[in-house]
Amino acid sequence: MKKLEWNIKSMKVSELKEFGGVLRDYSLLDLAKMKATISKDGVLEPLVINTDGTILNGHLRYKALLDLKIKEVVVSYPSKKLTKSEEVDVYLRMNENIVGINDFKALRENYTEDYLVDGGFSVEVAKDIHLDPEQDIDISPKIFTYKLIFNTKEDKEVASKLLNKLKGTLENTEVEDAIITIARKELLK
Repeated sequence: MKKLEWNIKSMKVSELKEFGGVLRDYSLLDLAKMKATISKDGVLEPLVINTDGTILNGHLRYKALLDLKIKEVVVSYPSKKLTKSEEVDVYLRMNENIVGINDFKALRENYTEDYLVDGGFSVEVAKDIHLDPEQDIDISPKIFTYKLIFNTKEDKEVASKLLNKLKGTLENTEVEDAIITIARKELLK
């Protein structure tokens, strides 16, 4: 994809529309936290949209804006209309590129647990940050087991095909790359 130029403007929330095939799911708690942040500080980061108002990044902020009945928001948009493939690419990259880790020592030294919770950290994470620094904190990856229940045999077959496709794709690649590749293919159908 050729390098795009991005612009900033204010736009009516009513003119925005959700990206078809949003891959992230947010809880009611996530929405409540976002609404609290926007109520207190405003929208801290522009929503990223295509020129037609399709949201590529900022879906949770958008939902919070609707709930709060806020009429306008600052958006970042490209200098040209993106194709469906470019939309998917930007969407996936914006949601994948959450990089870096928090400096827990600096957080512990500069902020109280309550302040961290008010800022969006969960109570559990805020407590972990404030544990004795000499104490070992388990930050190893967690393995979760899920039991999938399907309403129909067809749903089970579709899920089984997707999981087998994912399993086959993962043999010689990084997990994140395989998931992004499969998601891109599914969204472009």
